[in-house]
Amino acid sequence: MKCFLIGDNNDLLEGIEAYLQANFFYVRVCEKLNSYAEAEKMLYKTTPDLILIDVNIDIEIPAGFLRKVRKAAIDVLAIIPNNPSVIKSLEKHNIKYITKPVDFTELRISINKSYVGISKEKELEQILTRIKSTTPKKRIAIPQEKQIQMVSVQDIMYIEADIN
Repeated sequence: MKCFLIGDNNDLLEGIEAYLQANFFYVRVCEKLNSYAEAEKMLYKTTPDLILIDVNIDIEIPAGFLRKVRKAAIDVLAIIPNNPSVIKSLEKHNIKYITKPVDFTELRISINKSYVGISKEKELEQILTRIKSTTPKKRIAIPQEKQIQMVSVQDIMYIEADIN
């Protein structure tokens, strides 16, 4: 699972990155970014599965950035101060969050939920791709004396019935 870390608190991001590397073999931090503008540029180069955002009280997540993230089906987890207005804003946009100071048990649960959701989504995508790529065989059952013969529609050039 590819992960972006976004925020201006380098100590927090480095602590989270170290925690992710030590505890999650399936999470790989691709980028640590200081701004949403940098993150938007990076989204064109690589698409992460999860974005962890360090949100300050005075900085709101840009709506355009959220639309791009949602369109790319990226899971977002915001790390926020325990502030009712920030919480209300994130709930309005249906964004998962954990509060500061970071409770690593809560972080572990959130990341595991994201991983399970992403894994199921990718598995379903693979199944649908396989279903779409296999064309059903169109055949006709032709009764014989002691058996039924299945004949491909592509092999039939002419059909004639003896009775009815």
